[in-house]
Amino acid sequence: NVWAAARQWRAAVDAGDAAQARYGDDVLTVRYEDLVADPDAVVRAVCSFCEIAYAPEMLAIEESAAGKLAAGQGGWFSELFAGIGTGSVGKWRTQMTAAQRAVFAAEASAALLRHGYEVPDGAAPPPVPAAAYAAHNWAVKLWNFARLHVWQERGREVPHIIRRRLQRR
Repeated sequence: NVWAAARQWRAAVDAGDAAQARYGDDVLTVRYEDLVADPDAVVRAVCSFCEIAYAPEMLAIEESAAGKLAAGQGGWFSELFAGIGTGSVGKWRTQMTAAQRAVFAAEASAALLRHGYEVPDGAAPPPVPAAAYAAHNWAVKLWNFARLHVWQERGREVPHIIRRRLQRR
């Protein structure tokens, strides 16, 4: 749901901007593109900001133990163990359709521009009311909640419940 992703990204960026306005130098903004372009310099800056010692091991993500990921989360981090790289930068140019880019731009262009990002141009967003995007977003959230919490977490109990009910007959 590109509409929901754009709104979530914009809300996070707006919250960071509000924190920066309120707390000034007590906030450090790090752009992903800057981090992957020069990880050593950016992580050193973050460490300095946090007043902690820098260690080169902080950048050795590919050496992290896969067992530290929660069960079932490995698919979400498929590129994690390849280390820090620029491979994800600009993926939107090839992995999003013109309509998806237009929807994202319609929702987040001000924040994109404010932070020096390219605003996708081209096609106008499809004539779908925001309420339809919101309804789709909630439907997806509900489905994911049900799938994760009801089936995957509680699913272990389902066979037992079925057997118990069948035995009552």
